[in-house]
Amino acid sequence: MSLLQWSQNVRDLSKRVGLRVAAVQSGRHQASGWIWDSTHLVTVEHILSGREETWVHTPDGKRLQAHILGTHPGLDLALLRLESEVEVVDLPARSTESLEVGEFALAVARSADDGLGVAGGLIACRSGAWTSCRGGRAEHFLQPDLQLYPGYSGGPLVDAEGHFLGINTRALSRGQAITLTSETVAEVVEQLRSGKHHPAYLGVGLQTVHLPEGYGRPSGAMVVSMENNSPAGRAGAYLGDILVELEGTPVGGTAEVLQELQRLQVGQVVTTRWIRAGQEVVLQVELGQRPRAGDETVE
Repeated sequence: MSLLQWSQNVRDLSKRVGLRVAAVQSGRHQASGWIWDSTHLVTVEHILSGREETWVHTPDGKRLQAHILGTHPGLDLALLRLESEVEVVDLPARSTESLEVGEFALAVARSADDGLGVAGGLIACRSGAWTSCRGGRAEHFLQPDLQLYPGYSGGPLVDAEGHFLGINTRALSRGQAITLTSETVAEVVEQLRSGKHHPAYLGVGLQTVHLPEGYGRPSGAMVVSMENNSPAGRAGAYLGDILVELEGTPVGGTAEVLQELQRLQVGQVVTTRWIRAGQEVVLQVELGQRPRAGDETVE
């Protein structure tokens, strides 16, 4: 195959995949989205800014309102329900268990202003079991060797035949671009459609801080902001308190708190240990439900 033929094949593949990629606009923020079925779309959670509704620009030029059906902040995924049906091009998902490092992959995006966007590269890495910086857990993720430009988060990664490999995001690995696998996305979509995923939260903004010697632990998570009537506030937590243990598990910073909240349940009463003015304080906190697409700094 000549280079020209290969280039034309990639162009045609981009156009075909693009028929299933929409642009998502949430206030000033934009991302891409994968049309899951005729009435649902998957995108990234971090652009939604606490909204319950947002706008979707479909491949055929329509502007549709979409209801945010559910979010999974730990894995930066959101499921939207479209106000009317859209056409779905047949591009089946591929099990990433068969995917090998070195295979060609294509990231496809759509902008409301600029239309279709693509970036190509190779699969550079397939991780093992993993916990994101926001506390979400997955069996593995993919790392393609390509540039995710602004607006590419939420769009799909596909293989050389157009099979869906997963959803791209820059919000889960300290700004590094990764792809949540097709298996992980399907699992989260099922949870959100059935209403089974309800992230617990404390209602406070936390910042990792180092502790002086003598506290028996190197670091903790300090309260730097607090929502009105938050679960932690109702239990007696104050600004400046440093969380060091959550339901029997030591937490050395915000990542550990997020990770533990993923396994705990809304309404569960948990034992928390804090450092306040050099003294240890124990509080019983009834965990609340994280607001839909809430501020990602609030745990």
